[in-house]
Amino acid sequence: MHLKQHLPPVFLILALGLVAAGGANARGTLDDVSWSTFQGPGGPSVAFELTFVNPDGTPSEQLNGSMNAQQFGAFLPDEGLICNFTVPSIPPGGTQLVVCTIELEDLPPAPPRYDEAGNFLVVPGGPPLPPGTPGTLVGDCPVVDFWAGGVDIIWTGDGGGQAIVHRGLLPVCARAGAISYIRLQTNCSSGASWSFANLCPGWNANLVTSQYSQAPNPLPPGPFTVYVEVFTSQSQGAVCDFDLNMVCGQATASIHVTGEVCDCERPVAVEPSTWGRIKSTYPR
Repeated sequence: MHLKQHLPPVFLILALGLVAAGGANARGTLDDVSWSTFQGPGGPSVAFELTFVNPDGTPSEQLNGSMNAQQFGAFLPDEGLICNFTVPSIPPGGTQLVVCTIELEDLPPAPPRYDEAGNFLVVPGGPPLPPGTPGTLVGDCPVVDFWAGGVDIIWTGDGGGQAIVHRGLLPVCARAGAISYIRLQTNCSSGASWSFANLCPGWNANLVTSQYSQAPNPLPPGPFTVYVEVFTSQSQGAVCDFDLNMVCGQATASIHVTGEVCDCERPVAVEPSTWGRIKSTYPR
């Protein structure tokens, strides 16, 4: 609804989300979440847009909620309030847009697309480079500077609900041997199991450790750092949608990936960005 008009067509989009609908009589519910970066009076800021809908045949109750920030990843704790909000009664079949803004410096740091030594994680040819080895960022893709991270949204009224959404961007190159990575943080007390689904022909995805070795399945309990690794043999303009599904106890997180291959003829600088959309049931 709000995302398609913003999506750069040449990026791989990762979006992780957990959504809890309210009870059987719930009417007003969160339908869409998006955000964008803009230059505010105090410096770079981020505007978050929450779209609530009422699919029921009677007006919804007023909703009251809060939105907190998280690092980019899965099963992570909140790291600070973005805003509190109120959604007035929504007529049958109607929508209500909530906008919250916050300065970029007040949000958690965006996830790097390079290793802990600060090297870019796109490698032209050969195996992945070990940490500390300078890499080469390959690509000629448009770059849109949006904050990459997560939001935890909780609302009450009409049964209440919760949505946890994490988003980040990663360029995907068709150049032979080019491998793209983005860092993903997890924190599952029992260790999260993971699997990829819906991969297209000619596309490859994997989960690796910070040393670029195969990630264990399930991941170790507690805080753990992994990288989503993606490469493709498809030519520029090819598109693929697939998912990285993670399970922690009764909670399921789906990282939805939409990729379109970009031109990879010369090095460019890349800043973390974020767009995408995901919804799944999350037991509260």
